[in-house]
Amino acid sequence: MRCPGCCNPEMFDFLAPSARDVPVATLVEQLRRTAGIEGITLLGGEPFHQAPAAGVLAAAAHELGLGVMVFSGYPFPVLAAEPAAAALLAHTDLLVAGPFVAAQRSVERPWVGSDNQPIHVLSPRYRSHPDLKIRRRQSVHVQLLNGELAVTGWPGVVSAVRIRPLARPADKDEP
Repeated sequence: MRCPGCCNPEMFDFLAPSARDVPVATLVEQLRRTAGIEGITLLGGEPFHQAPAAGVLAAAAHELGLGVMVFSGYPFPVLAAEPAAAALLAHTDLLVAGPFVAAQRSVERPWVGSDNQPIHVLSPRYRSHPDLKIRRRQSVHVQLLNGELAVTGWPGVVSAVRIRPLARPADKDEP
């Protein structure tokens, strides 16, 4: 949707050299083999531009007992009126809907980019999740696990983080 200030501008171009099609069956197999995850998140670009395939993926995630959260730049009434969106909506637990508006950037609502974006609870799975009921400063999470560094959270802060490799200690045999 190309919302000004979007946190994923590199995902806009379906024809970019880095773009590639991945069969849904491949993604489902990856989900089956991935231990310790609670659910999946579909975000942009725009998931509803691929709603039929995303709906199949979301249905498979539900069959595996996983939750499904979807971020869309379209308002919920637009999605609800679109027949092609029905399968994805039917297998979505939480939907953050509406365009990102930089002037309304959220700093106290987890999971949303701007305060105009409501979180629609479409199933009972997360109805009592504490992040839906509280306002708190958004944060960044940094985790080092098995030699891999993961930085997640507020995109504006995450993109500002500069990570440099640690200097390797010199071998004892080297001068």
